[in-house]
Amino acid sequence: MQLSIDSVDQNDADVPIPIPTSLKLKLYLGRVLSAWGDRMWQFAIGLYFIKLYPGSFLLAAIHGVISSVLVFVTAPIIGYWIERTSRLKEIRISLFLQNGFVALGAVCVALYEIESIDQNIKQWIAWIGLIAFSIIAQIWSFGFTTCLEKDWILCIATTESQLTDLNAMLRRLDLICNVAAPSVVGALMNLSLLWSAVFMSVWNVCSAVVEYTLLQSVYKSVPNLRVEKKQKLSETFKILNMSAFVMYCKTFLWPGFSFSLLYLTVLGFDSITIGYASEKGINETILGLVSVAASLVGITGTLCYPLLVKKFDVKITALIGFITELICLTICLGDSAKFIIPDERTGVILLLSGITAARFGLWMADMGVNQLIQTETISPPMVGSAQTSVNILMELIKFVIVLCIPSVEHFYILTLISYASVLLGSILFAIFVVRNRHSPESEKFFK
Repeated sequence: MQLSIDSVDQNDADVPIPIPTSLKLKLYLGRVLSAWGDRMWQFAIGLYFIKLYPGSFLLAAIHGVISSVLVFVTAPIIGYWIERTSRLKEIRISLFLQNGFVALGAVCVALYEIESIDQNIKQWIAWIGLIAFSIIAQIWSFGFTTCLEKDWILCIATTESQLTDLNAMLRRLDLICNVAAPSVVGALMNLSLLWSAVFMSVWNVCSAVVEYTLLQSVYKSVPNLRVEKKQKLSETFKILNMSAFVMYCKTFLWPGFSFSLLYLTVLGFDSITIGYASEKGINETILGLVSVAASLVGITGTLCYPLLVKKFDVKITALIGFITELICLTICLGDSAKFIIPDERTGVILLLSGITAARFGLWMADMGVNQLIQTETISPPMVGSAQTSVNILMELIKFVIVLCIPSVEHFYILTLISYASVLLGSILFAIFVVRNRHSPESEKFFK
């Protein structure tokens, strides 16, 4: 897909059109509100699962498997829908559905704390409701992110440099929210499980209204966002449309598959690792602070990303991200080497330290692959949705492995499998970069 500069008169094409500050502020504020809700829920759900079913990853694994299957199936459908739906309508639908179902999931957790309800009834309501509503919210969260990152900002940016800066800033704001959100959730859950659920439910309802108002204003300010899309939804629309996968396999399979291997891992702040650390005696507040540290490291990565892109190029910068993440995750192996480090607490500290440090490289790799989809594919929404499906497939494999090895005491096996996956992904992406080092910047890096 070409950036919106293609719609500018050829005589003015050499002069970049600056993005108005007021427009960027509205876009960024909307992103902050969205990211705050997402990060709170992402951190809280792992704790909710372990509190609703203590001593086991069963709920988290069931949730992970079902959500992975459904997102894998629906992501290309949503990408196809986004490619053919007006930009304001796509944002409105995905935003309100995402936030609405998060609020319902939080309500199910709140009901669990009401003593007047029968224990068995409220337990099943909490289990089923939390899993079901959070899965639907996750599907539409993907839709909202795709609308914003694979459609909207391509209309807002007029040069690749502006696109790089927008990508980096949106990711940076996401990580800044992750600095504060988990700490707030941890503090609320230490105070009361009920109040944490009520807070998140109210937040998602209110923020959805404010976010839509801001994005509607952005829509009215950018003519390119109002340009009618060439392709329309038609009567030939198919639920199992494979066009996104066909396009993905033809244009982006090698780098995309390499990146997807980073998802076949428990070496991140997902529900499995959060639950493991909690079971090993790390309380919610400490986990929140560790998540803060990881976000700060990730923010550093978003600051370095535009600088490295200017010095080298997007492919080389993404490769640097892959390699940096792999090196940092090597620290996590200390938790698996029980014969070297028998102390459990020391092992968990090494695990969390490695995951935290790896955020620097992870987000550079993420932004690099995302920008390759934006600038080097014909249809970013469709290729991006297919990439999400492949990522989710790897997550599904991860959760199936967790279902096969659900014991907390066997977490070291999951760590070793995860590290091997990241290693393979890094090797494959390096091969892709070497085969496609056509730019002078790439040649300079390899020399």
